[in-house]
Amino acid sequence: MAGQGILIIIIPNDLNTDQEKVLDTAQIVKDPSALPIELNNPISDVEHSKEFPCSTCGLSLTSRFRYHISPKLNLIDAIWILSEDRQHFFITCFAELGQHSDLIINELRLAEIGIRQGSKVFILPLSCALGIENLSSSSPTIIEINNLNEAAKEIINSNESQCLVNNDKVLNEQLNTNKSDFKRSIRARLTVLQVVNAIRGQTLFSFDFLVLTILASIIASMGLLEDNSVILVASMLVSPLMGPILGIVFGLCISDSTLWKVGLRTEVIGLLITIVTGFIVGLCTTWSEIKWGSSTSFPTHEMRSRGDIRRLWAGALVALPSGAGAALSVLGGNVGSLVGVAISASLLPPAVNAGLLSSYSLLSALIPSIGKQSSNDEYHERLNSLINIGKNCTKFIGNDYIPIYSCHMATEVGLLGIFSFILTITNIICIIVVAMVILRIKEVVPIVRDDEIEDIDNDVDTQRENEEEVEKYEGHDAENESENDGTKLIYFACETPNQHIIDILRSKRSTLQTFTVEQECIDYMILINDTIFLVIDGSPSTSFLEAIKSLKHIDSVFFYSSLPDIIDDINKGQYAYLVYLCETEETLIDSIRKSREELDQHIVTLSMYNIKEKATRDLSKEAGSFIFFQLFKNILKHMPTTDQAKKTMITTCRNYYRGKLTELVNIDEFDRTYKSADAIPWFVKDTFINKFINKVLRTEDVSVLYQFRFYIMDLSEQLEMKFLELKEKQKDVLRLYRHSQLNHDEVENFQKSIGNLISTNEYLLTSSIRSVAYDFTTKSPKSEGFERVLFEYQVDLNIVQTIVIADVQEYSTFPEQAEFLVDIGAVFQIDSCQYSVEEDLWHIQVHATNQGTDFAAEYMEYQKKKMIESNIFLMFGNLLLEMGEYAKAERYFDTILNSMNPNDEEIACIFFNFGRTHQLKGDFNRAINCYHRAYNLHMDARPKRLASAGKALNGLGIVYSEQGRQLKAEECFQRAMKLYKKSIPKKHVDVAGALINLGTIDCDRQHYDEAVVKYRKAKKIYDSSLPPDHPNHAVPRVNLGNVYLAAKDYSKACEEYEIALKLQQQSLPNDHPNIARTLHNLAIAQTHLGNIEQAKQYLERAEEIANHVLSSKHPVVSSIRKTKALMEEES
Repeated sequence: MAGQGILIIIIPNDLNTDQEKVLDTAQIVKDPSALPIELNNPISDVEHSKEFPCSTCGLSLTSRFRYHISPKLNLIDAIWILSEDRQHFFITCFAELGQHSDLIINELRLAEIGIRQGSKVFILPLSCALGIENLSSSSPTIIEINNLNEAAKEIINSNESQCLVNNDKVLNEQLNTNKSDFKRSIRARLTVLQVVNAIRGQTLFSFDFLVLTILASIIASMGLLEDNSVILVASMLVSPLMGPILGIVFGLCISDSTLWKVGLRTEVIGLLITIVTGFIVGLCTTWSEIKWGSSTSFPTHEMRSRGDIRRLWAGALVALPSGAGAALSVLGGNVGSLVGVAISASLLPPAVNAGLLSSYSLLSALIPSIGKQSSNDEYHERLNSLINIGKNCTKFIGNDYIPIYSCHMATEVGLLGIFSFILTITNIICIIVVAMVILRIKEVVPIVRDDEIEDIDNDVDTQRENEEEVEKYEGHDAENESENDGTKLIYFACETPNQHIIDILRSKRSTLQTFTVEQECIDYMILINDTIFLVIDGSPSTSFLEAIKSLKHIDSVFFYSSLPDIIDDINKGQYAYLVYLCETEETLIDSIRKSREELDQHIVTLSMYNIKEKATRDLSKEAGSFIFFQLFKNILKHMPTTDQAKKTMITTCRNYYRGKLTELVNIDEFDRTYKSADAIPWFVKDTFINKFINKVLRTEDVSVLYQFRFYIMDLSEQLEMKFLELKEKQKDVLRLYRHSQLNHDEVENFQKSIGNLISTNEYLLTSSIRSVAYDFTTKSPKSEGFERVLFEYQVDLNIVQTIVIADVQEYSTFPEQAEFLVDIGAVFQIDSCQYSVEEDLWHIQVHATNQGTDFAAEYMEYQKKKMIESNIFLMFGNLLLEMGEYAKAERYFDTILNSMNPNDEEIACIFFNFGRTHQLKGDFNRAINCYHRAYNLHMDARPKRLASAGKALNGLGIVYSEQGRQLKAEECFQRAMKLYKKSIPKKHVDVAGALINLGTIDCDRQHYDEAVVKYRKAKKIYDSSLPPDHPNHAVPRVNLGNVYLAAKDYSKACEEYEIALKLQQQSLPNDHPNIARTLHNLAIAQTHLGNIEQAKQYLERAEEIANHVLSSKHPVVSSIRKTKALMEEES
């Protein structure tokens, strides 16, 4: 049995005044039904000026432990001691060391006991135990003490006890708490980690496993042929097949996919080895019809019994207790009893028997003399008296075997073999099922929660250095040994192989394939599907080069030769793959490495941009994302054009078009010759520019604007200049036409959206001649699942001021098509969407409008002013955070930090934004590091940057509050307010943000009136300082809803949440995490009101958004998951 220990918990006395009066009676009495349930933990996020969760409103640490943790862990025998100053409780009880104590610590940590300020947890192992038989009670005893020494005295005097040392029997009797020793023994005696570590080695396929399996199979074959059960027992002692099964069982039980998959693979391989071994032994023995042992029949009784379908139920009955025995043996550390388990389960003999019988069936079919029958009436009578198979079988010559299924020996033994194999599978399944049941009973489950936070290094620079070091070694390993990465390195020697080069290549890639014969090399490459890196040593023949032209999976060919003439000849050729000319071994190795890196980048780029695309954005549903798109576009206009911006775009295009030699040539030409004035001519060409730019824009990924800012800004500027020219000569309505193909859903959306506004996510290349677009539409082949569409755009240039259109006819290869180019973000209103049966064509008519500028116009102007005042590069990242694109923001700020040589203030701001990013992602430890770094940099500056330092303190307080360290959080918020008073106006939005965060602390302490005062004061600041459509107006609304929810005024809570949700939907993208939080809060409030169906709808939408934009371990995702589970439990 596991050892015993004393659990000591110290928690602050955070009960309210009414509850403290009750404590005078020396007993905690509180109606659990009056406590808020888990559902009332509203989740909201925050940085500066963001709403913050009232994570424990209405639920103190004392109440948590008393009414949730203590009953859950059955700690009702605990002694509660109240300190003299009535500020702390000292709670003590006995706990079983090992898995039970681990569970207790984990539950306490999740309840923030041991994490929050003023709470601590200790477990002390016992070598001497005091009698505790009278401690159990339905409610804890409260003892007031003056100091901790008196606490110890009270514990000692609470029972007349004696010290029991080194006497296990008496100790077990004295430590009889509310659970008996027998009940405690139900749990696993070893920890999950111990068991898994012991089993993991048994699941691997190794040389020992192979040899033991073959030896055991040969021994089992002899036992079956000799009809000797003793030999069969010997084979079971040798067999290693039980190990992988245990790996499957424990892997499934603890959700370790690696463990059960390795176990399954090894078990399948082991079974195949046993069957094949049995088959080979059968081929070598049964053809001679030797009479094995004392048996006069063949197949022998042992072979026949394992192929009898009527024995399957008996095999299952044996395997079921075997599974239980296997689990109990491992958990108890008694591996030796696995031998008996393996014997009773009989895994090996049935599998070997299947192989033996399969070979005998084959030989019986091929060799007529085997299984030949004779006429014997006496045998018929004896046969029919023993069995009833509905047949009148003839006796086999020299063989007393009595068939079960068929009179034909080949069929008979074939069926025996099939059912013998089924018996093996049945045994394995039964063992796995019962073993898993036993493990569940023994509570063998991983004590790991989704919301656990990993520890990281405290220093950001050290963390980055560690990551770089790991990446260096990981890169080295991948370079030397990437066996299953989908690529093959092949060496072909045109003449004598260069062993030195082969050795070098093999040191980099152990799976190197070498060839000296052209046809063998070609045949091998044809057969494989992997991407090929081909090294050609010498001058290949023309026939060889022609043969490999058709192999599309050849990525790169490395021509290696120290002779300049050969290299020159190769350089004159044209190839469909990437070609590298290498005169030295160093150049060869470096070229292979470079090509592999480029392929990796190509794959990553494809994964980024080969996603679902949308050509238009419905502004009735996606106004928020449209606003941010326009903001990003405005920011890019203020960014300087740099060589780095051009390099970023060129690199991305090269990565995407890797291996497309025509486009790579176009990219090289663009890199060499492009000038800003060439933006439109390059777009109207049929090259990578218009294809790739529009493709990535249709992904609605705003970070794409930054990657392609070098060209996009030039193009927009040139379009605006041409638009001014167009307005001078075009005074009436301009009609433009464009052909397209839309899927059925897109067409249906247009039908349902008549009168709605849409904006374009791409540059539109149109024609002013209807027949041009019509011919393209009707003559182009119709793709499966798509509809042909002819768009008609009406633009009244006398009215519409916001659209940008340019006449690009002069740049077009086909000027007769009268092409016009429309800038991205143009807004149109849908007039009609009609289908013509005769033409099999959809006609969609839209007209340009200025209405798009009405969306959050004041908010747009507010942000434009901020652009002038702020660092434009940092503001781009800030907007990514505002959009909820946390991962992209982190990558962006990392790029700025490492590539733009920021100054001291910019570095501090970058680390502040790193802190925001990590905090919003739920990575609190990293957030603390970054906020500390930002604060120190601001305070060390001369003069000190007090306002920025205050923001860092505010962010730091937010993280501490999310961790439950409210005293630390309050200290940070107060310090931030002091810095704000010295540096910014009283009605600044940052002051409002700090007030909201301080209000959250009040709410957490159940000081609701004080919280409401702070929230309303913050709301007034927002109303006077922010435009009416700013998303931060939702922040005080959410927090007021939190207060009402904690105070059980659910109707008012719903009102505040609904107002906040409407504000967020108007100004934020539809999938923003803040919308998920507000929907979650609404679901909780509606649940309390009894509107379960409405609550479920809110929760489903919240879960959909959270799963889409947040990681599975994010606190918001975990909270939504818990709320959903509780709602399902209640229903």
